[in-house]
Amino acid sequence: MTTNLYSMEQSTLKKQRSPGASDAELLAAASRIRKELDEVADKAYKAIQKHSFAVYYQFANKRTEHAALICVIRSRCSDKKPDLTAAAKREEFQALQATVQSVTKFLFALSATPLLPVGACETFLAEYEYLKTARERLTAEGGKENREISSLLDDIETALMLLEEIIGKSPALEEF
Repeated sequence: MTTNLYSMEQSTLKKQRSPGASDAELLAAASRIRKELDEVADKAYKAIQKHSFAVYYQFANKRTEHAALICVIRSRCSDKKPDLTAAAKREEFQALQATVQSVTKFLFALSATPLLPVGACETFLAEYEYLKTARERLTAEGGKENREISSLLDDIETALMLLEEIIGKSPALEEF
């Protein structure tokens, strides 16, 4: 008898749950977040020129939000949904392109600054790891054969060189 009650409760719960967002809605949300990422990147660029990193952290959080949503979309991908898989991959690549372009812009602004603020090194260490991981993933996907990916890999290399310069010349928090 208790098994039947348990079964009835489970079926009632299943009926009460909402079906969740559709694949199209999730892709639209990822696209919207990517556009918001671009907007925050513009604000972060202006703030970085004034030695403020607060908006940069918003940029990093928005990028993480996008990546999390892409993970949800990829979890729905299967052999039966090749269009969803391709759309998720395209969305992720576009966000990566936007991120690399924005970060490179940030880094050029910072590299032109003779005296970097305290904490600049620590702020961008995570960016360094992010770019290295992106480079490894793109290289593993055959980046040398694809012109678009190859171009992005070149941009990542430029950003990494700028980051190494910035990290090398910026005062670390532990020095104070």
